[in-house]
Amino acid sequence: MTVAEVKKIINEFEDAEIPSAIIAGKLIRLDLLSVGVDEWLKRDASDIACEFVGIADAAMTKVVDHIGANAALDKLVSDVGIEPSEQFDFEQIQNFKSSVLDTFEVLATYLRIHELAKQANHESNT
Repeated sequence: MTVAEVKKIINEFEDAEIPSAIIAGKLIRLDLLSVGVDEWLKRDASDIACEFVGIADAAMTKVVDHIGANAALDKLVSDVGIEPSEQFDFEQIQNFKSSVLDTFEVLATYLRIHELAKQANHESNT
């Protein structure tokens, strides 16, 4: 299996207009540059998932911090007797939900591409 062959699999996903394929493809390309195709093929799905947990944690922390800051501001405003303009920002919660689901979709697409590459590599070696 070569980098070009992995990129061909990525391109098939991107050409099918799977939204998560663009981000998954970029992450795979970075991983291929970082560790090379042979090491990338040896990676276990659980290790890949653990890396995504770290990425998701960083992204979700920013969203939660933003929501928390808005809630604290609303409380301060309320404590001085001014009615906050909006006590619960449903749009922020919806964006948070969307971000979480997008992260899982990217992970699933990454793992699908990884599995297809591993299968193709196995078939070419037997």
